[in-house]
Amino acid sequence: MGLLCITCDLDEIDCYHAVHGLPPPKGDQAHIIYNRALARVAAFLEDLHVPGTLFVVGKDIEASIQGVEVLRTLAGRGCETANHTMQHRYDFTLLGSEARADEIDGAAQVMERMLGVRPVGFRAQLISSCPDPGIPRCESGICCCRYWRQTCEFLPCRARCGHRVS
Repeated sequence: MGLLCITCDLDEIDCYHAVHGLPPPKGDQAHIIYNRALARVAAFLEDLHVPGTLFVVGKDIEASIQGVEVLRTLAGRGCETANHTMQHRYDFTLLGSEARADEIDGAAQVMERMLGVRPVGFRAQLISSCPDPGIPRCESGICCCRYWRQTCEFLPCRARCGHRVS
C-alpha cells in the first residue's frame, strides 16, 4: 500500500491580495479561509478517512475562534497542525536568521496557546526557498527537509529524513 500525504496551507485571503497588489479584503472576506474554507477541508479529509497536515499562519489563527475550534477537532482526528510562520511574509528567505527564527517561534507560541499543542512541522511560503537549512533546531522538534522543488519543508524528522528529534 502506498503513502498518501495531504497538506493544506491555510493562508488567509489577505496574503493573496498583498502579493497581487490588491487592497486588503473587507468584512467576512478577511477571514474566509479559517471561517469557511477550513470546514470544507475538514469534510474532505473526513470523507477520505485520512489525516492531513494543515499549515497554520500565526496571525490568522489569532483572528479566528471558529478556525481554532475546527483545528482542534481535526487534531483530535489525527491531523497535524503545522507552522506556516507568524505573518506569512513573502520575503521570508530574505530575512536574517534571527528574524526567520522569530517568525517560526512566534507562530509556534500562538499555536501552542490557541490550540494547546506546539507544532512540530514547518513550511515556508511556496514561492520561497530556504537558503539556510541551519534555521531548524532539531532539539525543538523541527527539522528542515526538502522534497518539493525548492520549497523548504520543516516536517517531523521521522516522516521525511529519518533523523531523530531529541
